[in-house]
Amino acid sequence: MVRFLTSRFSEEGCVQLLDCRILVRFPDRVVFVSVIEDLGAQTADINAVAYVARLLRLAAALSVTPEWLSGMEANAPEPSALLPVAQELDEQGGLRFTEERVPVPRSFLHGGDSGSFFILRVTGLAMYPRLLSGDCLLVEKTAEPKDGAIAVLVQDGALLVRTVSGETLLPANPEYPPRALDHTARILGRAVMLVRAL
Repeated sequence: MVRFLTSRFSEEGCVQLLDCRILVRFPDRVVFVSVIEDLGAQTADINAVAYVARLLRLAAALSVTPEWLSGMEANAPEPSALLPVAQELDEQGGLRFTEERVPVPRSFLHGGDSGSFFILRVTGLAMYPRLLSGDCLLVEKTAEPKDGAIAVLVQDGALLVRTVSGETLLPANPEYPPRALDHTARILGRAVMLVRAL
């Protein structure tokens, strides 16, 4: 089995690998790079050493293993979508998105397009204890949430997160009154997942 244990870079940028052997796959050939403990890499193909150095730097930058990046490891990290984060309304009554983007595994989107989702950072206590201030909700954009769904909506100039029950918006916190879902309400989506920092 091929392993990348440790690497260090000399001042010239040449990689020195502290392992016995490395298999480097090129599109047209396979090269074994032999490694000697104290002397660094020895190979007839100097390009292989440069390739390994780039591979290790790229793997570190992407937070993946060199084995996965080179195609030798089957357990690939799940692809993710970067979703925008909203927390409040802007002056026109639309969602104000921050510059922050949250990576969400694409499997959480259930095959949907990433443009159909956003992250809402919860504020307030109306949904306490079910939702805490600071929680992040993965929200699917829809104008018609199902009965029992947690909806994100704008009503009377306020951004609300409530459970839909017929024509009533229910808070989880008994200190907040239920509200009627009126014709002026603009439903932005339904919460499909809660993300909470521990």
